[in-house]
Amino acid sequence: MVPTGFPQFAPADAAAYAELRLDLPGDQRDRLVSFLGHFPGFADPASFQQKIDETLNNALRRSGTGLDWKADVDPWFGGQIGFFTSSLAPSYGVPPSFSVVLSVKDRARLDELVAARTAGSGMRQEDYKGQTIWSGNATDANQRINFAVTDEALVISARNEDLKAALDIKAGEVAGLADDSFFTAQLAQMHADRLALFYYDYSSLIDSLPAGASIVPAGCLDDLQAAANIKLLGELRAEADHIAANMRSQYPTGGNLPPAPANKRTTLAESMPAGTLAYMEMRQVGAGTKYLVGGLLSCMSSTAPGGIDLSQIEQLIGTTPQDYFDFLDDAAFAVTLNDGKVGGGLVATVDDENVARARVERLLTAVRLAGGLGGGLTIEEEQHGDATVTVIRFAGAVPGGDGPSISVTVSGGRLHLGLDDFVTAAIDRTAADSLAAAPRLQQALSGAGTENAGIVYVDIAAVRGFLESMMPADARADYDTEAKPFLEPITHLILISRNDGGINAGHGFLYVE
Repeated sequence: MVPTGFPQFAPADAAAYAELRLDLPGDQRDRLVSFLGHFPGFADPASFQQKIDETLNNALRRSGTGLDWKADVDPWFGGQIGFFTSSLAPSYGVPPSFSVVLSVKDRARLDELVAARTAGSGMRQEDYKGQTIWSGNATDANQRINFAVTDEALVISARNEDLKAALDIKAGEVAGLADDSFFTAQLAQMHADRLALFYYDYSSLIDSLPAGASIVPAGCLDDLQAAANIKLLGELRAEADHIAANMRSQYPTGGNLPPAPANKRTTLAESMPAGTLAYMEMRQVGAGTKYLVGGLLSCMSSTAPGGIDLSQIEQLIGTTPQDYFDFLDDAAFAVTLNDGKVGGGLVATVDDENVARARVERLLTAVRLAGGLGGGLTIEEEQHGDATVTVIRFAGAVPGGDGPSISVTVSGGRLHLGLDDFVTAAIDRTAADSLAAAPRLQQALSGAGTENAGIVYVDIAAVRGFLESMMPADARADYDTEAKPFLEPITHLILISRNDGGINAGHGFLYVE
């Protein structure tokens, strides 16, 4: 099915496209009112529309157009706004490729506004295939614009050629974004009622950069550059207690890139404390690390005269650098807070415990050598149940107190690495006392899928509390009055990725209480 509305104006090669639904369709008005009700000034649902009108009117006043929201725009505006551009590269000396489309509910009222605003303005009129195009400086901002009015939309472009292209696309004379197979297929997976829609084509950004503008030297990460045909489509929706972002994108493919990750349900979160500040879970860590390290070494070799001699490094670690972490499968990282002290660590599954032990031991041998040469390190081995834990302490790092330590062990099919007591606590922790049992994480997983390709979790309330505890007293008073009331309702953020038949389906949830 061909999408209706503003995608029918956007070019097929659009680098970016976005929609805003100020008409708040379906259930979105009631749910947005409920969500915003957690913030100061929005407790009364009856004042919601008044606040929206005030916000829009203030925005128009600051724009320099001289327009009034209630008198000039609201009578004809249909509540939908679209934005699109065919290039994300900076423009030098020419107007940028940027167009805005506003829906029209009353063509006659809009025609009256246009007639009043263009009279005596010096704007030039042009007939283009039966449509009138106005071009010139229509505001005190002295910015040249081009616009046309149709029965369903007001189309405004910075460049006249973009405006004409939009009209041609809408007339069906040229293929547009609404004909793009990825866009239409992923749009079918979105909700009909939403706050916003956004689309991004990474390959258009790469193609629009001038020659020689690449951020990496020639020959570096060629596989990734070749696989840059990545598109993303997403939406924003309001729910009663959170804002949801649903995104669908292409996985990069080709060359030596690892395959797309598979959906799994792991028990890694059971090793993390229930009060974890931030948590990230990833798949295929070994394969991904191998690709990135290999690409980096290739880049360094291509720019270094005579290449790079890695023989000493390979002798030290027992394998090539890109293969060193190939024993890792799934991995989880956590940032923790215990008695006001920030810590954290990593827990990862390994596909060969003997290889993992050998690789870790080689690094520890190098660390022991550094300590023996005056590196200020002490290294001890401690038995903790069935696990032999190596503890590296940094002597004298904290004057008058115990310095930080790093612990590492390979046991039970897992690699544990962390600060201070992270490792031993992770080994001893039960599922009931872990992050896996936290209601906030379970709430999001139940909606997006316990079998997934990755998780990011941030306890925003706990992070905010920690930062507040470190805030100087002279800044705290203003913060408590001006900022805290608007930050306090926000509790946590969760991002979950799933492999949906070869499409990366991401779900983001920002919660309030």
